[in-house]
Amino acid sequence: HFARAFRTSTGVTPRAFVEQRRLVRASALLAESDGALAGIALDTGFGTQSRLTSVFKRRTGFTPAVFRRGRR
Repeated sequence: HFARAFRTSTGVTPRAFVEQRRLVRASALLAESDGALAGIALDTGFGTQSRLTSVFKRRTGFTPAVFRRGRR
């Protein structure tokens, strides 16, 4: 029931919403710091650097490393 109500009010599933918020935070950390990608992945709730990379690339079209280089 919650998932249906959430999707009706926001237009996305709860999982997609959380993933989107994690990616926003990861993008900010990539732009602001020189921290390791593995550390950023853990800080933003992704279990591994690999998971961050795959989700980030699927959503943005860039890997986190390419995104970071382009922001500097």
